Amino acid sequence: MKKLSVFFVVVALAIVLTGTAFAKTKITVGAFPDADRAMELLLPQFHAEYPDIEVEIISLGIDDHHTSIVNSIAAGAPLPDVVMVEVGWIARITSSAGFEDLLQPPYNAGQYKDMIIPFKWTQGLTTDGRLVAMPKDIAPATVFYRKDIFEAAGLPSEPEEVQKLFSSWEGFVDVARQLKRDTDGDGHPDHWMLADAGEIVGIMRRADSAGFFDENGEPIINRPYLVRALTIAKQIRDEGLDAKIGAWSTEWTEAIARGTTAVLMHGAWMGGHLQGWIAPDTAGLWRAVHLPENMFANDGGSFLCIPSDGKNKEAAWEFVKFITTRKESQLHMFQSSNIFPAILAAQEDPIYDEEVAFFGGQQVYRLWIEAARQAPGAPVNRFDAVAQEMLDQAVAEVLQEGADPQTALDNANEQVRRRAR
Repeated sequence: MKKLSVFFVVVALAIVLTGTAFAKTKITVGAFPDADRAMELLLPQFHAEYPDIEVEIISLGIDDHHTSIVNSIAAGAPLPDVVMVEVGWIARITSSAGFEDLLQPPYNAGQYKDMIIPFKWTQGLTTDGRLVAMPKDIAPATVFYRKDIFEAAGLPSEPEEVQKLFSSWEGFVDVARQLKRDTDGDGHPDHWMLADAGEIVGIMRRADSAGFFDENGEPIINRPYLVRALTIAKQIRDEGLDAKIGAWSTEWTEAIARGTTAVLMHGAWMGGHLQGWIAPDTAGLWRAVHLPENMFANDGGSFLCIPSDGKNKEAAWEFVKFITTRKESQLHMFQSSNIFPAILAAQEDPIYDEEVAFFGGQQVYRLWIEAARQAPGAPVNRFDAVAQEMLDQAVAEVLQEGADPQTALDNANEQVRRRAR
């Protein structure tokens, strides 16, 4: 009996050990659209290579996602094992305690620095040189326009011709005048170039190599460059050349899908949004050109971070590396959702010479490569969110209330100075 008891103990221990050997580590990844879908599509490959790591992607809208991160940090609440952060929020996150320095063992992320576009690497660093955010993607910006709507308005519609129309912002405004039309004859315009004139301020700000703050930490959102941007936006609004529709609203997506607005100015990811969910039925009707006056801008991009209090940091790092350091993974996300690679080698693949059916056979990927290589990477500051809030307020005062651009930006700059301390 004693030998039999020992036998059962040994068997039981073997079962426990065997079960432990095959137990999976589960990690959660906090993300937002469309990166959530792009990473989901990569999970079968990741699970095939890492069968002992199970990944669950938790997705929220971009604003809700970042608000949740900030609130969790403030409350000391647990975060997902991997946290995705958009560039507009990155300085606020990097200035917070609680994220791993990926330059230190066991991560040793410094070995990947030369693989990644330089400005993106710099944006993930803290002021004291820690890398707490691993670059994932960038977002070279271009003008997206509906070729058929330009033709209906009697305008040139081929990319080379449209680029000439946009050789200046004055030319851009002139095109807006011609795209404003009353197609049903009721005496009121029902077609416009832009949904919201404020889009001009956003894209011009991102085309500037300065950030919201100078090297001494003083706010600079009232500088002449942004005054000009807001003045152009005011002209568009005053002449009734935009639809006065806020971005990301249901009305906004419907206007794009129906073709009542003809132009968007955003990062490459907008191509994925158009194809994937905003306007898939418009395939073949879109084209793209560089921004007016041959400006180049980076409009977005994101990073992956690992919370210091995470319970599965080793598995989390394997996932982060799989997404951010592999050319194949970066190309897969680009092909599925136009999420533009931060890895330089992934920007040199023959895929970028392809003719893209959604854009009527235009080699639009090559256009994005040109923009990516020339887009400035503005420095980030932990008070960027405050500055963006005050800039948005100034834009609203000018476009909705008719305020003077210089005065509105001066007031906004002073508000930032008071709050950014």
